[in-house]
Amino acid sequence: MKRAIILSILLLSLLASLAAGCAPQASGPKPIQEAVTITFSVPQEYQSLYDPLLEKFKEREPNITVKVQWMGFGGGQGGDVSLVRWYQLNQAGYLENNAPLDLTPFIQQDGALFKKDDYFAGALETFTRQGKLMALPTGVDPSVIFYNMDLFDKMGAPYPQPGWTWEQFRLAAEQVTDVEAGIFGYCPDQRYMDSLYFIYQNGGALYDENQNPKIDSPQTVRAVEWYTSLFGPDGPAATESQMRDAFGQGSRGVGIVTSKVGMWVGTVSSLTADYGGMIRFRVGMAPLPRGEGGVSLAQFEGLSINAKAANPQAAWRLVSFLAQQPVAWVYPARKSLAESEVFISSFGKDQAAGVRATIENASTVTGMNFGRFGTATLVLSDVLRSVISEGVPAAEALQAGQERLQK
Repeated sequence: MKRAIILSILLLSLLASLAAGCAPQASGPKPIQEAVTITFSVPQEYQSLYDPLLEKFKEREPNITVKVQWMGFGGGQGGDVSLVRWYQLNQAGYLENNAPLDLTPFIQQDGALFKKDDYFAGALETFTRQGKLMALPTGVDPSVIFYNMDLFDKMGAPYPQPGWTWEQFRLAAEQVTDVEAGIFGYCPDQRYMDSLYFIYQNGGALYDENQNPKIDSPQTVRAVEWYTSLFGPDGPAATESQMRDAFGQGSRGVGIVTSKVGMWVGTVSSLTADYGGMIRFRVGMAPLPRGEGGVSLAQFEGLSINAKAANPQAAWRLVSFLAQQPVAWVYPARKSLAESEVFISSFGKDQAAGVRATIENASTVTGMNFGRFGTATLVLSDVLRSVISEGVPAAEALQAGQERLQK
């Protein structure tokens, strides 16, 4: 089911300076007077990024001690406050261990700070269940096209621009490809799962409106035919075997950090989470090229309060404080923070414009049966490999995949 919403390489020194306290602050209530200890659960790759913010929070709230604990986005036991992503609210196991508190009364309490129309479309709705706001949106993490600006300059190729088409994407990839030098204009995601963007952009899907598998629709066939045409002897995209031969065991990641890849798709946060400190060239960000529509996928991040928190008011103080910081490893969920000079100067003007264009022309997939969705992606991966590596016609391979899913 599609819900219309959204849906930089950042130098560590800039991240540190931003987190250290250059964001504008709104005057808040008097600090809590009694000594309170609360726990804050955050994915491991984010812990060091939050440390400067928590030090600043301690200056504002000296009587609140925050203990940080690791909890991955995959789930687990959260703290009094947890950084979560929208899909966790669809996981029964997570909800059993971390029943979120309805944050609506707190937002009403701080209405001057958190205005509903300040959030990008769909942000609040994404974290709302049965009329209750389960997390306060803080970040949007859309999938974008990253490109090696230095490589584009070296090849004399123009940078990707918002609104570009599939064919313009192909042309850009061709212009920065030099197979003899082991340079590819585009490298796909693992198991060719980036094909999903193009399938959805062309009106295709993995499931029909009744959530039955449907991977052989004419729209999906046309998208797969176009996508797979990027590969092969004359194509600008690297196959899985070409990446292994050119980049070794690390495959795409090695190619990216060694400037052998012109473009690749990933989430905004992946630059920090996956490549933090390893990339030595200028990185640009652009929306995914447009097909029949401008579809992209995006993750929302938010802060939730556990219903079992001993001091919900202290927990809200932390949530409120962090929600006012324009953290630079994802795009802010609030327009006012996204438009602030502090965020733009640290994130990069051109990069911010590219992500903003992605957000304003994107969609996210929610409410799916994720177990079945996972099975469909495995089948789709096999389909794509048979088309790319074995030359099986797309329509034939997709029909065979559909038959597998119906068994």
